Amino acid sequence: MCICSIYFFVQETSKPLHDLYSTLHGLSQLLQLEVLFNQTTRLCAERLGEFIRVEEYILGRALTVSYWRELTARDPNVEQGHRLSVQVDSHDPAKPLVVVHTPSLTNKEAEIAEKSIHTEHLSVESLLVHTIYVRTRSRLTELKNDVQKRLGLGDVEATLHGSPAVLAIPILQPCLRAEQLLISVDTHTGIFLAHVPQYPNNPYSPQIQNCLNGDKLQLETQVSELRYWITARRIEKTLQQLPASPFEQLPLTYDLKSHPLSKMGRHKMYVRLHKQPSAILVVEFSEKSGKECEIEYNYYYLLTRPCSIEDDPEDETIVKEIPRVYMKALGMIEFNSFLVTHGTTTKVDVQELSEKIIGKRKPGGKVEAPIKRTKFPAYFLSDLAHVVSFADERIPFTALESQLTSKNVFHSGITVEATAVGLYLTIVKFPPVPNLSERDCLEFSKLLLSTTIRRKGSGWVVEWVFSGCMFDSSKQGRFPIYSNFELETATESEKTVKNLIAEWNSMVNLHALAKKFLRYLNSQNNNLNSKVVVKLYNYKSMTL
Repeated sequence: MCICSIYFFVQETSKPLHDLYSTLHGLSQLLQLEVLFNQTTRLCAERLGEFIRVEEYILGRALTVSYWRELTARDPNVEQGHRLSVQVDSHDPAKPLVVVHTPSLTNKEAEIAEKSIHTEHLSVESLLVHTIYVRTRSRLTELKNDVQKRLGLGDVEATLHGSPAVLAIPILQPCLRAEQLLISVDTHTGIFLAHVPQYPNNPYSPQIQNCLNGDKLQLETQVSELRYWITARRIEKTLQQLPASPFEQLPLTYDLKSHPLSKMGRHKMYVRLHKQPSAILVVEFSEKSGKECEIEYNYYYLLTRPCSIEDDPEDETIVKEIPRVYMKALGMIEFNSFLVTHGTTTKVDVQELSEKIIGKRKPGGKVEAPIKRTKFPAYFLSDLAHVVSFADERIPFTALESQLTSKNVFHSGITVEATAVGLYLTIVKFPPVPNLSERDCLEFSKLLLSTTIRRKGSGWVVEWVFSGCMFDSSKQGRFPIYSNFELETATESEKTVKNLIAEWNSMVNLHALAKKFLRYLNSQNNNLNSKVVVKLYNYKSMTL
């Protein structure tokens, strides 16, 4: 137990009360500084010895504490480091203790930082907390102004909020809160920390953090790479519920000098369609010029076929007997993304601006409510999902259309159904049937009103519509029959066309045979009619 004794000696003076107050005030300041010094020493010994240090202590006059020592070692611009000094006012010792900050703070910042020193509960830890909070906001405010220009955010503005303060930078537009690049300041060391909540282990946050704490020359490049990396993750999430798988690389072989793939940038994804193994959708994405936060997408359809590294590039008929693990890139076609997403099978908002605001007016004077647009999460790329569905539906038709043309089967091309919910293809004219007269083919063609090919489930269905049946008087007018074919891959659609032509040839031959048999029956003076009867004839088969 320590007992402190204070003795006062009375001297002759003109202001005895003033001198007594000055003595007591000086003693109280000495005790305050001693308390703060002891608190600082204990903090260094117990918790913060690596981060703070007592730089100077003058008994009864001043206590100087340094913090953010690691930042001081990294930043050559800060010569004296970050310090705070609690000291007696040199101009008026009668005033309370003052806090001097190095580097200096504004009056408002200093007022916030010194709240804890002017309270009944004297605490050096509270003083450090308030001071570091002010320093943190100041550093992040300067950084906000810097990155706003460096990263070309434009209309997208970074926000500073929270305690401790955090700078949130939306590097994409639109951007989920979890996808924002968050910059904070380590309260112990003062260095910047970079973090993306949704992707804490992404490969670019450490590099961005190094740029912020050192040379900022590569900051724009690293943020751009992070933007592309998050875009690739968005593509993966969009395709999770679709019959397609994304890949950053595929074992493709192609001519590096002439093939269009060699001219594309490195920011792209390959999408393999499950229903069409030979078809690949290439998604190329890049930043918009002047609006780097926005990403624009280009879509390409690439046809491939399995190959091996030992195949002869000059003669495709020579195939080595080894596993064919590679994919040879054949032709590539660019999709017009606007036409794909605004085609005849897509509902488009074509209202004028006034109609969007007040609604569309009906003839009776009533006003319809404005169209409510469906809002998708930022990670869901609706255009990509539509393009995948479009390619999945169109590729079989396109391949079939190409094979029909090569086999001299005239068709109308791919057409949208009247209800705008599907596609179909109409055959206009088949090639001549071998070993059959042109007259028989022409007679059969007159009976055939239309031939329509549609997708049905996992195959094709062909609708043949005839004008009645010569053996069944009850079947008059439109008489449809149907044929089903397997859905081959895009590279094997030639098999489907061969089967379709074979079906046509068999029906024409059967019809010619049925006509001859009918003439034979009529020439037998009804003797044979009572014994032989045509039980069934449906253009595909005849039963006697």
